[in-house]
Amino acid sequence: WRSLTAHRLRTALTVAGVAIGVGVLFAALATNSGIDESTARTVSETIGRADLRVSAFEERGLTAPTVQAVASTPGVALVAPALERRTYVQRPPALASNALPPPLTVLGIDPTADPQVHPLSLASGVLLAPKLERSALITDTLGREEHLGLGDMITLQGAPEPGPTAFKIVGLISDDGPLPAANGRLAVIPLGAAETLFATDGVSRLDLRLAPGADPEAVVVALEARLTREPYVLSTPQDLAASLRSSTSGFGRGCRPPSAS
Repeated sequence: WRSLTAHRLRTALTVAGVAIGVGVLFAALATNSGIDESTARTVSETIGRADLRVSAFEERGLTAPTVQAVASTPGVALVAPALERRTYVQRPPALASNALPPPLTVLGIDPTADPQVHPLSLASGVLLAPKLERSALITDTLGREEHLGLGDMITLQGAPEPGPTAFKIVGLISDDGPLPAANGRLAVIPLGAAETLFATDGVSRLDLRLAPGADPEAVVVALEARLTREPYVLSTPQDLAASLRSSTSGFGRGCRPPSAS
């Protein structure tokens, strides 16, 4: 103790250094835990309950023969196709301006299959129904930004033919919705309506639920043998999580506490 009191400044600096080191350690642990939680949340929002995802490698998408080949693969119990495109809202003349509005993401889904893979949380209204082709769900965020609510019409720009198309808003998705990349500007419409709007017969991806007891690796092998018509990317939730962790690995390493040596 006499040594400590004899060197008060050195002691104070040592104590401060230890305190800072402990603080950095706890901050690093909290940061890495936060990254892991964010990764898990993003994977859940993106891929939902899917066991496998088949994504189109080209803009034209995956056509009907590929969808049928996937659906008939042994071990596949459910296929939820989706068409994702970026476009713009056609605003009414009273709200129009010379400035280009922010884009939005349009997601075309199968109203029957998709809720079994991607359950949506609605703030109000109802989910899409198979027979209501000109209906839409929009996020709370998009509704606020475009001054739209339940029962209003939202006009989406698409291909030159059929041109801008109006959809009745039947439901509001809570907050920003399930697609982080959409930044909250998301409209969900029936798949058939989306294919018509964008004049395409290809889908962006297929999310698969496997049958109980099915071996995922065996299903992957079977899919790879069947899918020979169009280029695709086959991934699992674990693949997506690994990709997200890789994208933050530099940040994580910078915050990770040093290992004992």
